Amino acid sequence: MRETFKLETPVDIVLRGTDGKERTETVSAIEFDFPDDGKLRAKHLRATDRAEGLVGKTLALAELFGDQPMKVLDELEERDMMRLYEVVEGFRKPGRQTGETA
Repeated sequence: MRETFKLETPVDIVLRGTDGKERTETVSAIEFDFPDDGKLRAKHLRATDRAEGLVGKTLALAELFGDQPMKVLDELEERDMMRLYEVVEGFRKPGRQTGETA
């Protein structure tokens, strides 16, 4: 399931080419490619093990499913970060049960 997340505040990132020259790229959207069935699997959740806290885990999943590296995600403004959280968490099916009752 592909989804485009447009940033309210674009992020400028400095990249170094193979020739050693620096250039600035502006990122104004993040393309997500979530699993079509909407299910997280152990391999997806493993990416969050290294991250601490809710923000860290959200960014880990955004990096996993999105087309931008952590270098870009770390520069998101607070408003875009809160909206990103809604997108990442929103793809998961609401009301999922876990444990013995599932």
